[in-house]
Amino acid sequence: MAWTLGTSSAALLREAADQPSVFLPQPRPRLWGSALALASLALGVWSQSEGFPAPQAVGVLALAGVAVGLLLHHLWQQLDSGWRLHFGPPGRLEPVGTQRGEAWLLQGEGWSIHAAPGSRRHQVAIDLHQEGRGPVARLLDQPARRMGEVRRVCALADLLAQRLGVERAGLRLSDR
Repeated sequence: MAWTLGTSSAALLREAADQPSVFLPQPRPRLWGSALALASLALGVWSQSEGFPAPQAVGVLALAGVAVGLLLHHLWQQLDSGWRLHFGPPGRLEPVGTQRGEAWLLQGEGWSIHAAPGSRRHQVAIDLHQEGRGPVARLLDQPARRMGEVRRVCALADLLAQRLGVERAGLRLSDR
């Protein structure tokens, strides 16, 4: 089980360029951050009860615990599920860990890689489509607050399409 502060599109680009397969993680929040925030909130409420020793100091510590817990929840991500994309004839897509979905053999015509807006504001995504079926899998949904990050995700989509030998569609930005 991997823990990180996020996934790097630059690292994914390097891995996809020269490895026989690439793991495209679907980050999930770390639940310990939520537990810390809730426990700190309960401590803060309890510290304000009548007769509690040093309620101000414990209240400040509880507030700090809530802040740290929320930061952990939003920034520290668990990367134990996602998609493994195998290059080489034929390409193969497999769910990893708790990722929902089915394995696909990317054979024949009609497959394409799309770069598009992500599921939230300031995110960009890479989707796998099959003609007649539409989107088959969301391979990547990553924060992209800066144009450089959007360009790297688009370059990753270009590289995935090239290595799989499938059509590339959707958002296109190039550093060149």
